Amino acid sequence: MIGPFLWTPEEAYALAFPDSPAPGSELRVISYVLPQTPETRADQRLEETMPTERWARSRFHGEEFNCDLRLHLAETLTGAGYPSVAPERLPGFSYRQSERFGLASNWSERHAAFVAGHGTFSLSDAMITRWGKAVRFGSVVSRIDLPVTKRVYGNDHHAWCLWYAKGTCGACAKRCPADAITTSEGHDKQGCFTYIKPTAPVPRPAACARSKSLVKPRCHRRCSKNVKTGAIILVNQHFQNIRWTGARLVVCFVVVALF
Repeated sequence: MIGPFLWTPEEAYALAFPDSPAPGSELRVISYVLPQTPETRADQRLEETMPTERWARSRFHGEEFNCDLRLHLAETLTGAGYPSVAPERLPGFSYRQSERFGLASNWSERHAAFVAGHGTFSLSDAMITRWGKAVRFGSVVSRIDLPVTKRVYGNDHHAWCLWYAKGTCGACAKRCPADAITTSEGHDKQGCFTYIKPTAPVPRPAACARSKSLVKPRCHRRCSKNVKTGAIILVNQHFQNIRWTGARLVVCFVVVALF
């Protein structure tokens, strides 16, 4: 477990609608993926120590857009008669210290993505999705009745990482300029955080000041070769091991060009 501070969908929903809370069985979590463009990934692939301008701009302005997209999706669903909330946009969203995992937030877009079937965690702690690792995530909790489907990887949160699955690859560790990823210890979150903070080329936007950094170094260049286009709806069952008891998840894949 990440920690007792991690919101369940039911808890996040109740914060937004305190006068009309809903049981987890009536809620769905809609999780979406925003892949980086092939051009941005190609630029990033050439770098050795710093992110490219395309990457920094998409990280900065792209996350501004993602913050608005979360709210837009929640507002649109609510307006259509399905009360919804974007947990990451709630005033109470914050970062805490997890005894097991270090710095962690009380709503995790990556864990929502895993539970919903988008992908699994890697040696670097990033998510390996069908569209690679160079992606961003967002989610909303909605009181809506939608079908759910099974995750293709089951409950194995490392299934798509070659290092954990087969003991091969480890490319992210070799590429990390901060030496914050090792095949013996995995991801040194504090070492990574210490490195990426000074590399941010521009100030963070006030509209989304909770983002921890504007950049992701070279490690995110790998595991990101199969970017697909189009739209796909996937729906998945809940994953009780991280306290999401009773809530089921829906995945909505969104293709957005982030330059």
